[in-house]
Amino acid sequence: MVDQHTRKGLTLALGLGCGIGLMAGAVLWSMGDNPRLTDEQVIARARTLGMTRATELPGAKVTVLVKADTTLADLAAMLKAAGAVADSDAFLAKVKSKHPEGKPKPGIHVIIAGDSPETLADALVAEP
Repeated sequence: MVDQHTRKGLTLALGLGCGIGLMAGAVLWSMGDNPRLTDEQVIARARTLGMTRATELPGAKVTVLVKADTTLADLAAMLKAAGAVADSDAFLAKVKSKHPEGKPKPGIHVIIAGDSPETLADALVAEP
């Protein structure tokens, strides 16, 4: 015969086990086949929440961290990702035409979104 305390203990253990099992199942289920969003889908979702890119707000300040090993192509990609330039390839072409031997200046730079590629190039690129 099972006494009352043992029955309560078994009921508690069974309830806890079921609860933990349900929680673990929910976590595993949520980690399943979640589709990866494209950049365009993320941007569209952000806009529905009232967010914009820096290029949509001329005059917005954008902070860029340039490391010592950053290349001009890396810099152009960072500026596009930050929303400071609309086309990284066009920016890269302008920089190379204006500063053919230049390299990105390491450091933290605060730039203004909407500035011309020439202005950005002068601010972010040093001559050898």
